[in-house]
Amino acid sequence: MKFTLFNHVRNSTGVNADKPWPDFVKAHLMDHQVITDKSNGQLYSGAVYEMDPPRRGDANVESMSMMVVDYDNSQGIGLDAKCAGLPTLPEDVEPELAGLTYAFHSTHSHTVDWPRWRLVIPFNREITRGEWRVVFAYIYDRILGADENIDISCKDLSRAYWGPACTEATQTVAFSAYEDGELIDVDEIIDDMGASLSPDFVAGMSENVISLPTATTTPEIPPGSNAPAGRNDFLKQVVAAMLERHEPLEEIVCQVYQADVDKHGASALFSDASEGMRGSAPINALSFVTNVIRSIDSMRTRAAIEPQLPQFRPVNAVPETGIIMPGQAIVQPEPLEIISAASLKDYEINPVEWLLDGWMPRGQTTAFYGDGGIGKTMFIQQLMTAVSGGMDFMGKKTLHGPVMGLFAEDDTNQLALRQRKINTLVGTDFRAQEDLLFMPRPAQDNVLMTFDKNSSHGKLTPLWHALRQKVQQVRPIMLVVDTAADTFGGIEVDRQQVRRYIQEALTSLAIEFNLAMVLLAHPSAAGLANGKGTGGSTAWNNTPRCRAYMYEDKERGGVTVELMKNNYGPIGEKIHLKHNGLGFRPDTPEEMNSFVTGLKAQSNEKWVTEKLQECWDKKINISFAPRANYAPKQIAKLAKIDKYDIHINEIERIVFDLDKRGKLELQERGHNKSHGGTIRYIGH
Repeated sequence: MKFTLFNHVRNSTGVNADKPWPDFVKAHLMDHQVITDKSNGQLYSGAVYEMDPPRRGDANVESMSMMVVDYDNSQGIGLDAKCAGLPTLPEDVEPELAGLTYAFHSTHSHTVDWPRWRLVIPFNREITRGEWRVVFAYIYDRILGADENIDISCKDLSRAYWGPACTEATQTVAFSAYEDGELIDVDEIIDDMGASLSPDFVAGMSENVISLPTATTTPEIPPGSNAPAGRNDFLKQVVAAMLERHEPLEEIVCQVYQADVDKHGASALFSDASEGMRGSAPINALSFVTNVIRSIDSMRTRAAIEPQLPQFRPVNAVPETGIIMPGQAIVQPEPLEIISAASLKDYEINPVEWLLDGWMPRGQTTAFYGDGGIGKTMFIQQLMTAVSGGMDFMGKKTLHGPVMGLFAEDDTNQLALRQRKINTLVGTDFRAQEDLLFMPRPAQDNVLMTFDKNSSHGKLTPLWHALRQKVQQVRPIMLVVDTAADTFGGIEVDRQQVRRYIQEALTSLAIEFNLAMVLLAHPSAAGLANGKGTGGSTAWNNTPRCRAYMYEDKERGGVTVELMKNNYGPIGEKIHLKHNGLGFRPDTPEEMNSFVTGLKAQSNEKWVTEKLQECWDKKINISFAPRANYAPKQIAKLAKIDKYDIHINEIERIVFDLDKRGKLELQERGHNKSHGGTIRYIGH
């Protein structure tokens, strides 16, 4: 069996080798080197190079003698927070490989908590470059089950792999093994893949292709054609464009053949010896397409061929059958609901419900921007405190309910310190804040959505699913995600990736649980310079329904929060703030007086409700009737005992306001039954 060895990862020139499979296993796969840096180890490759010495590079590979699969478990959780599903272990693939010859070994980065290992499967013969992608796809998809823990960069022809290695700390858990059995039959795989094409297609292709010139014949190029002799560049562009749109393989082969006939005449297809064509017409077609998968930069060629695509199948048509290459999947379309305007005649339109009046809507995402250190997290934590405590915020009405925040930059100590200051500022304490919930996650993987290379299709991470589960349990009316930089796993200037992240990872939760989603983010240098506070792609501003920007106000000597975008109302409203060492307070004297008055009113109501509860707990009967046990009069007596500064008129206003809001009820208890019952506070 031929293979190639490289003595260092930075050395692209290797050594050709040829040993029987058992000898190769014993010499290169069984014994682990104990090294500190895996980059110092020897590498092996299943690529066969005719040049001597071999030089790494896909273009230099003549054939492949084995398939090597890295189980990096980079998508599995195990005990690693970065992962997406359970890790795959050798015993998990053993049933799929039963009866076959293979070997495996752990790699240098393997640990018990994060298993990393390598599977090596030899072929019964060397396979050509054209056959490689077909065989790889078959083993990956049909034998190994398209396991997401596999590093699919293993499909690269010239990829080389470090031999077994470990550190001193992991040498006791390093492993390797060899299983004897049948060599995997490459011809059976190719026949099986060919059989997956419909019988009518096979028959039709045989009739049309059998009379074509042999691979050694130079094709006839029609006058005026731009296609260079012997390379079929037009067909490669078509194939690359269709693959980029996830067209099924059978359909691609059919369409490409017909397009080639229409474009170049009946003598062009499969006539280039450099394409490695051999065997029956279906296998040649398959080889041509898989060669394109290997050799064409599909993102580049898609742009070149885009105008010609309408003559083929509808874009994003759903395949019913066919071979799906690694990284592609059959996706069933979602049903589209069609509503006529006439049916909306009696539709009851729900008004926008604001978490923070006019600024943050429920059921949508609000982006809150501010430069690092400006105080945006303090501002948001103060708002969370107000919402969870049923208090107004900076003179604005808020909803009352549980709130949650995922904080990727602050630990528990920092959140507690900040909350203690806020509680001192607004006159509340930790005992009344069971509905104020923090998720501190500094120095952890906090990505909620990842993206494949060169793709706008995102994948929700295990953390997102865990977050959704918590939201489902708690049912908060507000969810804070701090920050976008920590939770977005894509390219910030890619508009489609940004839109998918905000809509599918954030707004989807806002809609499903009717909560106000607040995403904290940092502006770019340009956003700071132009005063708009934006950053990255325009989608960061366009996708959220509201966006606020917190910036330093040098003229006023404080900070200003400005509503920069509002899909449901006016923009430009500002909140001017100053920090007094505990937290933010309004800047102007009028707003400050209103703020202090509001805090006092909220503090008074909180104290009165505590006294109402105390009366019930101590079986002190109080009533609405103006008699000896008149509730305001009884609570005023308690104010003197507590030395709490509140007038009986204020107590009376609060008690009757609580009753109007349905937070009090009359219940019969003891000897007071004949007097219309006793007041009980039921606000929670």
